[in-house]
Amino acid sequence: MDELILKVLAGTATELEVHQVERWRRADDGNEAVFLQHRRVWDAVAFLPGVDGGEPPSLEALVAAAEARRRRSGVRVRLGRAVRSPWWGWGMAAAAVAALVLGVPWRDAPTPEAGLTPVASSTGAENVVTLDLSDGSVLRLAPGSAVDFPAAEGSREVSLRGRAFFAVAGEARPFVVRTAGGDVTVRGTRFEVDASGPDLRVVVVEGTVHVDGPRGSAVVEAGQVAHVPAGAPPQVVTVADVWALLDWQGGLLVYQATPLTQVAGEVARHFGVTVTVAPELEERRITAWFEDETVDEVTAAVCVVVGARCAVGEGTVTMDAPGTGRR
Repeated sequence: MDELILKVLAGTATELEVHQVERWRRADDGNEAVFLQHRRVWDAVAFLPGVDGGEPPSLEALVAAAEARRRRSGVRVRLGRAVRSPWWGWGMAAAAVAALVLGVPWRDAPTPEAGLTPVASSTGAENVVTLDLSDGSVLRLAPGSAVDFPAAEGSREVSLRGRAFFAVAGEARPFVVRTAGGDVTVRGTRFEVDASGPDLRVVVVEGTVHVDGPRGSAVVEAGQVAHVPAGAPPQVVTVADVWALLDWQGGLLVYQATPLTQVAGEVARHFGVTVTVAPELEERRITAWFEDETVDEVTAAVCVVVGARCAVGEGTVTMDAPGTGRR
């Protein structure tokens, strides 16, 4: 949410992003207080000396530089300390302003080989936390869960206690989730890891996941669930509906280079509508996430990304290629 707030304040946010921030502000007095803190810092920049000359850096460079400064300080982010703290958003905004005013050199921004860190967070209903990560991945953390980010340069790694859903950005470097019951390794996919009990469970929505337990390993495909009982090899089963196991996430829809046909199926299931996709659009891919948006809002955003003509009717969504249409 921190990056979205900065985009709104900078005037570079899309209509959907502005709507997301407005809804988030109305949801909780604490959220509104965080937004106002961001705005006070942002407004203060205009009155500080030395900010008028020269072209300001892009918002992306500003956020990246602020995150680089935070990472070099050796801070380890932990739920219940930094992520849930109201000072998280304030610290990000203040660091970003300091980067702008003090002229942090942009060559210090994170490179693709930097260690994994969170760059923005938002808290939804029931204290479910969503984190945007520095590699483009998204992490959805269940209530009572915690995640650490080891300060290992060149790695994509998290340590999880509890339950989390991951939408991992595709990259050559493996993405590793370490738990007390075993490790989960991917390169780019969507899956849930539940390490809240004595056994480890991994639910795969898309792609392929490698599970390594104390007594063996397993490859888990989309539509499958791996159970790693304490002291036993992994057991993999195929289920009819993986989403039925993931109902704790609420209104989250998250995609990482996901084919439009699969996005359409999940939108149909989530909103209880029929979604029709033109054949020309089926293999186009979506990377985005939505939290409690309406079917109209999700459809509008998806159609902008894939360049489609879309219409939402009574219980129906139609996605056509430009220049076509169903009569």
